Amino acid sequence: MTETQTKRLAWLKSCKARSKRVSEAELDEMAKQCRKLAKNTRAHSLVRKEAEELADRVKLLQSKGVPPEGWTKGQIREQTRVVQIRMAHLLVQEFGLLH
Repeated sequence: MTETQTKRLAWLKSCKARSKRVSEAELDEMAKQCRKLAKNTRAHSLVRKEAEELADRVKLLQSKGVPPEGWTKGQIREQTRVVQIRMAHLLVQEFGLLH
């Protein structure tokens, strides 16, 4: 594993902590990696499905001015954190398929 990959894996592991907050750009990058995983035919079909669903969820949560119906900003922040943690777990688990 290269130094860059090692740093990336360590960063993803840190994203599993509930207290870790990532920027919108970092969340986008995680979603991009999930989309990449969703297209990887070597990944199990359930992994691909979850990766795609998580990336779609990020898109929904980040839609400017159009929050999911009836959601407060606090609920959106909390759901974003939940998705971040789920993506981090998935991306760490399947790290070998991404690099």
